[in-house]
Amino acid sequence: MTFSMTFRAEKAFYEFELVLTVAAGNHDERIGIRAPGGGPFRLTGPSDDGYDAYYEVSPLGGLRVVPHDTC
Repeated sequence: MTFSMTFRAEKAFYEFELVLTVAAGNHDERIGIRAPGGGPFRLTGPSDDGYDAYYEVSPLGGLRVVPHDTC
């Protein structure tokens, strides 16, 4: 089974862990899904107020900082 989701930050910064409740036989099981590397998922996006930069996926891998004035 494959599970796929897409998240996009419109404003501000978000940090979260995805928790799924799975029905398994006679009981429910909670499964925590974390970002690659074991940490929480982290998102940020362009904003009109208060943010000078945001992060996006770099073509070289990882994240890169994008100055707000290039949005």
